[in-house]
Amino acid sequence: MPKGVYPRVGNSKRKPEPIEGRFWSKVKKNEETGCWEWTATKNKTGYGSVAYVDDNGKTKMQRSHRVSWIMKNGKIPDGMNVLHKCDNPSCVNPDHLFLGTHKDNMEDMCLKGRSYLKNGGIIAAKLNPDQVIEILKSNDKVKDIAKRYSITRGSVRNIKRRITWRSLNVPV
Repeated sequence: MPKGVYPRVGNSKRKPEPIEGRFWSKVKKNEETGCWEWTATKNKTGYGSVAYVDDNGKTKMQRSHRVSWIMKNGKIPDGMNVLHKCDNPSCVNPDHLFLGTHKDNMEDMCLKGRSYLKNGGIIAAKLNPDQVIEILKSNDKVKDIAKRYSITRGSVRNIKRRITWRSLNVPV
């Protein structure tokens, strides 16, 4: 749990400050959505992160929504994640946060349409099953098929050889 102070970072001469004041100064409330959006450091998926000093005096990084949960509710139990009701990764509004397991998080993600499992359950697939069936049945040249679907020749060959998409049960 955050000890309650921010560390000095780099060559900063700023004294460590209580976490609550500095944390909430990095939040902008969106009246329309009710989200309290983290305005400081974010990762590429939009989750905020914050530095704090732990109980052992070590500087740690933590996702901002987790710190918000901890400040309002206390320690996060082992094996639990802090999930968003609002699906806004930068939201730190404690009323928009709830605890759940990794499985709960994955189920929530799928139910809300944020799953990477698309196109028949293939992760990050560029093609859907109907397109793969067309490729399997096509007698066109590999280079022409690849160009038509904006995929590599190797991808076409892997489909034709049933190296990829083999879970698609299609007699050819």
